[in-house]
Amino acid sequence: MSHEEIVWLIDGLLPAVGTSIIGAPPKSGKSILARQLCAAVQNGDPLLGRDSRQGRALYFSTQESPSNIASHFRTMGYGDRDTMPAVIAVRRVERQNAIESLDKTLEENPGFKLVVTDMIVDFLPVTDTNDYEETRKVFAGIATLADKHKLHIAVTHHSKKVKQ
Repeated sequence: MSHEEIVWLIDGLLPAVGTSIIGAPPKSGKSILARQLCAAVQNGDPLLGRDSRQGRALYFSTQESPSNIASHFRTMGYGDRDTMPAVIAVRRVERQNAIESLDKTLEENPGFKLVVTDMIVDFLPVTDTNDYEETRKVFAGIATLADKHKLHIAVTHHSKKVKQ
């Protein structure tokens, strides 16, 4: 079996080309972690004690206003044009065409190394996130985009709350 060396976006954690899911119950810090990931890559800063590969980062939000997102980046110390990741914040996404729209955005703005989509259920046309086959088929489009544009796409997703 051949062994292909992995190029890392976040050393030993996220490959430079690939996909990942930041999943946790609501209000547990997914968006905060996602923004820290974007800022780390944008600036080549460590994340969770691991080195990051510097490159342009895009934070795509369906949950918050651009001003709230920018304010949070400023609070983290990433408030100027060079240090703040690119931000797209929309309340409504045409889910049937979302992958094609993101593809077009990436083609028109080449060079991103990371895209974070903060809430994937608002982005992908999935009717039941518990349906493995449906989710797998739709998520395959995200993986195809990551391969095509040679970048990492991370998505946030609500997992069910654990009953105590």
